[in-house]
Amino acid sequence: MGKSILIIMAAVFLISVSVNAQDKKTAKYLFKIATEAPAGSSWHAAMTTIGKELSAKTNGDIQLQIYAGGIMGDQASVVKKMTIGQINGATFSNNGLQVIYNDFGVVGFPLMMRSSEDYDHMIANMGDFFKKKFKDLGYTLLSWTETGSIYIYSKKPIDSEAALRNSKPFILPGDVISKALFDELKTTPVPIQTSDILTSLKTGQIDTVFSPPYGLIAMQWHGSISYATDFPITFMLGTVMVDNKIFDSMPKNYQDMMSESFYRNFEKLKPKVRSDNQVSQDILKKYGVKFITITPDLEKRFVEVGKKSSEKLISEMGYSRDLYNKLFTMMESFRKNKK
Repeated sequence: MGKSILIIMAAVFLISVSVNAQDKKTAKYLFKIATEAPAGSSWHAAMTTIGKELSAKTNGDIQLQIYAGGIMGDQASVVKKMTIGQINGATFSNNGLQVIYNDFGVVGFPLMMRSSEDYDHMIANMGDFFKKKFKDLGYTLLSWTETGSIYIYSKKPIDSEAALRNSKPFILPGDVISKALFDELKTTPVPIQTSDILTSLKTGQIDTVFSPPYGLIAMQWHGSISYATDFPITFMLGTVMVDNKIFDSMPKNYQDMMSESFYRNFEKLKPKVRSDNQVSQDILKKYGVKFITITPDLEKRFVEVGKKSSEKLISEMGYSRDLYNKLFTMMESFRKNKK
């Protein structure tokens, strides 16, 4: 009996060692992926799930190492780190994507896209075009994602052009699209990194932010704002992209597996992000945030300012007029037919 127990215990020990060794197996393809998404957010959770799934399916050959919360710096810094091989993947928003492919900035021009329906239509018609552009530039686009419609949140009510002009909004370094919009409105933004926005709100260095509802709460900015202007000025989408060098070095079946896992999990995430944004609006109201409905005249003025700043970006900053005309015509036609 005692000998049998020893044999069983030895077997269990060997199995345990084997499992632990598999868990600690050195990956053949280790993807170090940076993201500004906070740890525990929906986007971070999706990538964590994908990492576990890929590791299990490939016996540890593919592993993801996620750097959450912007610890790798802003998106321009992340691109530089990918270039030198310090990391080999990242999540990118509109701003980061145009660091790689400048004309992608057209997608984020003011009022180009305003809703999830707009986003779905753009991806269905232009997604493959952009995916090929990024592939040619050295990046494999694994999934599209979204953070949602961008609203104005402030400590003071933004219910007029004058109110926005007198506000203290932030601007991310290098964000020429927002700068063109602020210039047209004669507003002076405060240059701040994403990681410093919360502190700057608390100290009063800034008093206005632009964000989707869920992003506002996830970044903990909501505790420092009192008003929301209920008019989407643009739509923030995103991607997960990795360096071609490591992705293309994998066997074709691993490439297909990784692409499928990212696509499936982020498609599954899409309704959750949209639901989270809606729920977040309700949470903000419970926090006492007052929602301001803008007048038709102010909406008309926002549209006018958006067109003027877009024209300036094309004529002075060199964005593609052909791409702008194609996207603008496509989105205007879609919204018109939807009514």
